[in-house]
Amino acid sequence: MTDLAVRSRSEAIEKLNWYAMRWKIEVFHKILKSGCKAEDSKLRTAERLANLMAVFCILSWRVLRLTMLNRISPDASPKLALTDTEIALLDRLISGQPSTMSPWNPCILSHD
Repeated sequence: MTDLAVRSRSEAIEKLNWYAMRWKIEVFHKILKSGCKAEDSKLRTAERLANLMAVFCILSWRVLRLTMLNRISPDASPKLALTDTEIALLDRLISGQPSTMSPWNPCILSHD
């Protein structure tokens, strides 16, 4: 698991916590790569790609955070993680009602 020296129980626990965090990082990157399809971008400039990746990182982090919150407290209020506007948009999406808000899709940014 590691080649770092472990001299005490607390150091062993510290290393185990590092290892556990590694899996959260792996899941974050899976969301980024597969969920956002970050590798499918057709951007032509580094600046645009960097901007898109910044948005995708925020989205990936939020998906990971929602996943972790749901595991800890599946009955928690959505207001713990989402704004009122986000909740309203998701409610409309689920109910099939058309949204009165202008559509915004971060994936649109991936086209030049």
